[in-house]
Amino acid sequence: MAKTERKKLVDKLDQLTSQIVRLYEHGKCEHCGKEATQVHHYFTRSRYSVRWDFDNLLAVCFGCHTFWCHKYFEECRDYLISRIGEESFSKLKLKSNKIANFSVVDLRQMVEEYKTLLDNLKAS
Repeated sequence: MAKTERKKLVDKLDQLTSQIVRLYEHGKCEHCGKEATQVHHYFTRSRYSVRWDFDNLLAVCFGCHTFWCHKYFEECRDYLISRIGEESFSKLKLKSNKIANFSVVDLRQMVEEYKTLLDNLKAS
């Protein structure tokens, strides 16, 4: 079955976001310092309102993603709060409970914005 344009754009945004987050963290896991091969969404990817929100994302290695993020979620939450602050975390939590309905046009625009951000990060 062929992917719809919407699904392709969502996949592209996921890919760009992962690259941006890992590049921003210099390719290192935020918990242990090993190579970050994954990105953890504190509020699940199914919550589109925060799916590509950088405050919701952590660069992590496979081991930390599996064990720290998912088994020690309170410690992971505390780390995220220390990184973005209590107020930003509260706003992120509220935002995560909102329903987001991005149009294909919105998704296209986000892809272009994230491509530009990634290019700028790579250049610096």
